[in-house]
Amino acid sequence: MTEEKLTRKQKREINKATWRELSREARALSKQEREEVIKEIRNCDLDWRDKYLEALQMGLSIAEAASASKKGLSYIYAERRSNEEFDNEHTRAREISNDLKAEAIEAMNEETPREGIDAQGNRFYDKTELQWRKAKEDSAKWLLSVRDPKRFGTQRVSAELTGKDGADLNTAKMFVVTQEELDKAAEKIRRESQ
Repeated sequence: MTEEKLTRKQKREINKATWRELSREARALSKQEREEVIKEIRNCDLDWRDKYLEALQMGLSIAEAASASKKGLSYIYAERRSNEEFDNEHTRAREISNDLKAEAIEAMNEETPREGIDAQGNRFYDKTELQWRKAKEDSAKWLLSVRDPKRFGTQRVSAELTGKDGADLNTAKMFVVTQEELDKAAEKIRRESQ
């Protein structure tokens, strides 16, 4: 089968191996490297929709994916509103991207930090690198919790208390105080304040 006669789905399958390799690399790309990935996607033989979805799956932002597909953000958002199938594909691409980010976080945890040996022969780890890694991991976790709170967000539990048979709780307590008790309390307060 020639390249011209391939269906959209077949073209995607042919490029999947390449995209998987690129997506592994896209997890921690610098800005310049991300721009190179965008150029590669722009130059591949896919329609704008597939370019956009592949870029999104690779972990690029929506704006970067739109740029890779040579479409503007307003066009992408309008297409999502008007085309339910495209919106579902967009959602699935974001889920794949989030899964890749979660795997990248796991990989960060598995890496051993650089270590050194001090003058006494004791091993030590570079504290600056450890702090940098922790900050990088925390920011990645936060980003995932914002992008997909159902899967990666913190669990928040709320409890609603009700009274007997679902009635509101009566939190006010009533005290019956006689005038004599009020007078005694007022006298006690006057004595303490002098």
